[in-house]
Amino acid sequence: MLLAMEEIFHVVASVPIRMLQRISDRQAMNPAKQHRKLHKLLSKAEICLTRDEAQKILKKAAKTQKKLEKGPQDEIDTQISF
Repeated sequence: MLLAMEEIFHVVASVPIRMLQRISDRQAMNPAKQHRKLHKLLSKAEICLTRDEAQKILKKAAKTQKKLEKGPQDEIDTQISF
């Protein structure tokens, strides 16, 4: 019974470790790239015709703006060494 519990724990515990490894391999955010992305989204927003398109653009713009506000230093600090 204990062996079965250990296997379950190993499977559950190994998923976040893989996620943390992927996060640690990421590079810092490039603010210039995020500004270009916002400019492209602005251009798309000016010509969109449907409400669904506008909502998708707004979601993407909010995500990009959040990344810019967070800044590159926060992403570097969250990297974990293995």
